[in-house]
Amino acid sequence: MVTVSLRHQCEPLILHPFTQTRASIHALGSFRDPELMQRALDYNLTGPIRPQELFSILQGIGSYPPNETVPYEWMTENYEAIASRVPPMFVAYFPYAA
Repeated sequence: MVTVSLRHQCEPLILHPFTQTRASIHALGSFRDPELMQRALDYNLTGPIRPQELFSILQGIGSYPPNETVPYEWMTENYEAIASRVPPMFVAYFPYAA
């Protein structure tokens, strides 16, 4: 019986470009410096973010208690710009992201 290590089982997933891209986008929400956080939020509007990735940065920022109101404030200020970047059905999920 051959045992395959967990690392070898997961390696194709970890090295897959989609996984790396998703992890990188999610990591943008980890900044605590206000200037870097603002740049990450701006990237949501200017960068090549897919609609389903738009909320990843917001979730990261909002998960840090001192910043829990930041996603709501940013989404309120940028509602029209955000809504124009996503399919209409995504707009219904905005309250969950904020």
